[in-house]
Amino acid sequence: MTQMPKRMQMVAMAAPLLLASCGGGSDASSGGTSSGSTTPTPTPTSVPTPPSPGPPTLLTTAAGTALQGYGGVRNFVRDSNGVTAVAFSYSPAYLTPATIAGPGTFSYQIRAEFYGGTTPPAGTFALSRDATSDAAWSEYSATASGRVFRVSQLNVGPGNPLIALQYTTLAVASISYPNSAPGLTSYSVAPMAFGLPFDKQSMALHGTVTYDGQIAGVASAGQLEGIATPLGTKVIYTLSGTLRLVMNFDAATFSGEAHLIGKNDATGQTVDLGTYPTQGQIPPAGTSSSILGSLSGGNIQAILTGPAAEELEAAFEPMVPDPSNPSYFLKVMAVAAAKK
Repeated sequence: MTQMPKRMQMVAMAAPLLLASCGGGSDASSGGTSSGSTTPTPTPTSVPTPPSPGPPTLLTTAAGTALQGYGGVRNFVRDSNGVTAVAFSYSPAYLTPATIAGPGTFSYQIRAEFYGGTTPPAGTFALSRDATSDAAWSEYSATASGRVFRVSQLNVGPGNPLIALQYTTLAVASISYPNSAPGLTSYSVAPMAFGLPFDKQSMALHGTVTYDGQIAGVASAGQLEGIATPLGTKVIYTLSGTLRLVMNFDAATFSGEAHLIGKNDATGQTVDLGTYPTQGQIPPAGTSSSILGSLSGGNIQAILTGPAAEELEAAFEPMVPDPSNPSYFLKVMAVAAAKK
């Protein structure tokens, strides 16, 4: 799926600055007598060095650049009354979920299991920006052969009031399609975090650095996946929230917390799902491993992004209590993007 250009694009422009200096003097001679005046020579004006273009960002990196990050898929079925049941999921994995198609433009690739339906038409689908978009999030959609494609994209750049990111961003892509059973619709929801990874060999990191960021994802309630349950025993939440990770690079450890907010996608009710601590290890600089840790009965993984590790992207799958039914837990699939 290809995301259409964002509402705002940053274009770097440079104009030459012309500096002129003038000065001189004259001498006049008459009958062996000299007279005249001299104009003082002005102090030369320094010519400023043009600013360097700076390191590539998501808005300036060349088209075709693959963006590294995390992506997973949650699949479920909804009946005509909006009641849902989870089919199965693919946990977030480190992969290439997006590619730069142009300035501020991305193409996405997700793994969707078409449960009880026919495979969608192959090809690339251009997504149009919806009127529900705002300065923080852009909403895109397209319909093809009865399949509805949607992407919620966290806007990149200084104009985002939630978080001004340059090297990392989030997206949640979804596909809905008719199920083979009458009255049922199948869904695949894919949270993604992607960006320009930090080169661990470029510099050594020291000290303690705090990263704060935004969360996006999906959560399902009910028994553990893989155990058959009837329709109506599960709830789907769209997730938002905040993530804080404190990196102690000298000790090669991190700690932090995730605050989760869920929106019941059947009723629209928003609930506070709680704040959960996390901690883990930072791998050595000479390895390509992700930062790994634990978070509320699940795992969290992250990589640093940007030329000087200014940002990070993360994915996590905790188990948290379901406020709609205390006997059930929510299985969360979420991603995050954060900055210093």
